[in-house]
Amino acid sequence: ILYNNSADVAYLDSLCIGVVDPWNALTNGRISHWVKPGTTELRDSVPNIGIGWMFPGSGRDHALQPGEEVVISLNGINHAATVSTSVDLSKPGYWSLYDPILTPGQTTPQPGVKLLQGFWKVGTSNQYIISQLSPAVFIYSLGGKTPQQFVNDTYTWNPRYTNRNFDVLMVDKDLVMDGIECFRASTDTKRFRSEIDNGFVLIDGVGQGQSAHRRVDEAATAAAGGRIVYMDTNNSSNDFEVRTTASLLNK
Repeated sequence: ILYNNSADVAYLDSLCIGVVDPWNALTNGRISHWVKPGTTELRDSVPNIGIGWMFPGSGRDHALQPGEEVVISLNGINHAATVSTSVDLSKPGYWSLYDPILTPGQTTPQPGVKLLQGFWKVGTSNQYIISQLSPAVFIYSLGGKTPQQFVNDTYTWNPRYTNRNFDVLMVDKDLVMDGIECFRASTDTKRFRSEIDNGFVLIDGVGQGQSAHRRVDEAATAAAGGRIVYMDTNNSSNDFEVRTTASLLNK
């Protein structure tokens, strides 16, 4: 879910979504490959792996009012039709990370589900994945550039591989608007700099039915006249709680 925490109208047009390399956090405190030379400090940019997704639009086509939210899914179908405890993501107005050319291996979203635009892809996979063990997802802007200009300026090889199917887009930290990082254990290795996420959400992994949910900022909510304002301290350890029932289950 993307939520407009501010008191102003936000526009989703050209807002981008990415998954950080590596898909799964490194374990047992191993050092990231994405560090500044000769140090253990993460670089000033974030490696977007796989596909770069963006909301289509010319600037003001997709408005998000204060306190409004938008749901983004990998598969925009009714998952509850086969698993009763799952969620219905086939509702009109929801969005899906699906492209009929780039990700034809995924289930086609139901009619009415909107499609994000894949503006860049690397590798031969016909599906898009987000880690079920320790995902790290972020949203960012193109900094006023066209998608092609942005790709030209940020595309680089991945030092973890000789296979160029794992190349990335290096997104400057100043273009990152928000991010959340999940760990399997507190000894996992950070993928975000502290300016983006100075903590992590500890989850139990595959098949647990858990969801990371932002905590409500009670003081800010009261100051906003009751409009819900969520915690946003750039520290997922403080901002999120883990729930055993998805917040979308009954929506």
